[in-house]
Amino acid sequence: MMKYILILLFFISAGLLYSQKYDYTWLLGYDNGVSSAGDTFGISRMDFNTSSLNPKIYLDTTLYMDFDGASSCMSDRNGKFIFATNSVKIIDATGKTMINGYDIDPDGSNFASIYPQTSVLIPLISDSNKYIILHESTILAKGSVAAKPLMLRIVNFNTPNSLGIADKKSKIFFNDTFQLSAMCPVRHANGRDWWLVKPSIDRNEMINFLINDTTISIYNIEKIDTSLYNGYTQACFSPNGKYYAKVTIDQDSVGTIIDLLQFDRCSGKFSYLKKYEIPNSAVAIGCCFSPNSRFLYVSGRYSLYQLDLFSKEKEIIKIDTIDSFIEILGGGFTGYVLFGPMERGPDGRIYNVSGTFRRMINVIDKPNLLGKACVVKKHSIRLAGLQETIPNHPNYRLGPIDGSPCDTLGINNIPVAEFRYNQDTSEYKKIEFTNLSWYEPDEFWWDWGDGSAMYYTTEWDTSITHTYPKDGVYQVCLRAKNMNGENTICKEIKLGTTGINSYNANIAIQMYPNPTHNLFIINVEDYLPSKMIMTIYDIQGKEVLHKRLYQGSNMIDLELMNAGVYIVEIREREIVVRSEKLVKM
Repeated sequence: MMKYILILLFFISAGLLYSQKYDYTWLLGYDNGVSSAGDTFGISRMDFNTSSLNPKIYLDTTLYMDFDGASSCMSDRNGKFIFATNSVKIIDATGKTMINGYDIDPDGSNFASIYPQTSVLIPLISDSNKYIILHESTILAKGSVAAKPLMLRIVNFNTPNSLGIADKKSKIFFNDTFQLSAMCPVRHANGRDWWLVKPSIDRNEMINFLINDTTISIYNIEKIDTSLYNGYTQACFSPNGKYYAKVTIDQDSVGTIIDLLQFDRCSGKFSYLKKYEIPNSAVAIGCCFSPNSRFLYVSGRYSLYQLDLFSKEKEIIKIDTIDSFIEILGGGFTGYVLFGPMERGPDGRIYNVSGTFRRMINVIDKPNLLGKACVVKKHSIRLAGLQETIPNHPNYRLGPIDGSPCDTLGINNIPVAEFRYNQDTSEYKKIEFTNLSWYEPDEFWWDWGDGSAMYYTTEWDTSITHTYPKDGVYQVCLRAKNMNGENTICKEIKLGTTGINSYNANIAIQMYPNPTHNLFIINVEDYLPSKMIMTIYDIQGKEVLHKRLYQGSNMIDLELMNAGVYIVEIREREIVVRSEKLVKM
């Protein structure tokens, strides 16, 4: 009998600790019932399932859903998109409404869809082909919008050739009133279960639910010795699960209220740390912790703030403000690109949307660094259509606390090696490698693949720059290790012009949408150019636009070009590698 138990624990551990890529596809925007790309409407997809881990961004005209506030997107364990919900309906991988995916909000008003974090998705441990949707409906309580009831619905992929079948009806697991949004789970210290915490609406309490597969029950109700404001909210756990932050705009406050608490993943108990207030901010608010769990980032509409949790005072500092850039929104409307809701990407960056209708996204490129060294890139990503929210994901790659009183299931933190790489825009042979390995490795070995000495370090949360001596194809490997085991990942780095000697050379380049309105995206996949230039010509052969391209998604703004037919030509070191007709509508 013990033999079978050990075998079962092995498979549970293996299922928990490998290929946890459930958050590798993000959907943003509105379809507005149209099937063709427009300058205002359309769903943009951010796909992190790339070799470099830099997201591939493109317009997906197959998807029909409005992401006004609630947004939860699920990929399978290998990073392939399978379904999404906006707290009102569920769509499958083809973009169509899933079987039993209509009207999942029993309220009927669909108000839950316009608030962030009113739903979240968790994979089931007992069946890798099933997923839980945790969601809430809305009511009016104490003069404001509140959540009631809390519900779960199972999505099943066990039927052969199925695109998913949802339960016919959501199951109410708690029928009481809570603050709206802040649907924010974190992994239990045993490495298998989950905690879900919800603030009460008027009792200054945190209600903690224990999620054990499909069974959800109240574990404890904890009194907090301060007012927990009810209002427009984003909540977040640190990646290591030790800290919880709740950022709120309340009608009785004069700005953004930040509640910072410490959390014990074993006992499920909180310790209140500090309350902060950012004056004169408005509803575009958000929060997110850095990948190393050291920094909390908070947005207050016009400014971005950072809080160093390792400092004794834990003071909050302003690290950036919006600039004079004005986005043309269409219909005669314009607007600044604000700071709003945030989410940590699988690539180790933090993405920040305005929280109101905008196409541009802000990016914190190096969030593990203090102050301005974190590199805030304002309005650095332009989507095809307007968006105002960002997907809500828990940290799927958080394991158990080894050696804790809750470490009773035989699940260990066995490292998974992963890294991102980026090319220097001024010196193309200089490549920055960012360690993104998970499950608590503490030793690392880098092999650059060019015959140079292997690099050893015990630092996880750092980026390392390596300069290659010449163009070529290099096999870069990262080995990650701790006391429980080790894992190695290798990626092929194609650098410069090796193998490029003729028209239509073997470089994967995608260009879309075509026809298009004001945005054209060129994805250069798995190749690091030496000097790749895109030129657009009109039908008379006159050059109208010229831009350098880099690995990843390159956003080409066509707003100043007249409607018509053009030729897009891409050259790498003066060799034509792609030429295509472009229709500007």
